[in-house]
Amino acid sequence: MAARANWRAVRKHRSYTVDEASRVLGVAKGTVRRWLKDGLPVLAERRPRLILGTDLIAFLRTAKRKRQRCQIQQCFCFRCRTPREPAFGELEVVEECTVSARVWGLCGVCGTEMHKRVSKRQMPELRARATVTLGQDLEGIGGRRPACANDDFN
Repeated sequence: MAARANWRAVRKHRSYTVDEASRVLGVAKGTVRRWLKDGLPVLAERRPRLILGTDLIAFLRTAKRKRQRCQIQQCFCFRCRTPREPAFGELEVVEECTVSARVWGLCGVCGTEMHKRVSKRQMPELRARATVTLGQDLEGIGGRRPACANDDFN
């Protein structure tokens, strides 16, 4: 699957069904259906619903992803597709390296697990805005903390 739909693959004088548009663009059918909800014009008088090539090209050229920044106490929820506060304002440090820590919490809306990396310099600010607890597996086997990609191995 493509990371971003290539509008150049669409023929402007052709009409597409949801299935055909997803195959041509290399995206999931659900993505095309979400585009329809987001305002992609469709000929819905009869089944199957048809998407005009010119409309699809115009939609893909103008549609830009909204950049959503998480605040320090928020994590991105992939089910809600938006930054969310953790349930009860509680985050747990799961893995700690020399320069960063991995924290997780549950989405306050849908209950999905959310993960995030936080710099060690940001930990005091995070503790001021949310309840942060240490995870049980932080020590690892034999009392050593787990290896991390950010650690130096000298």
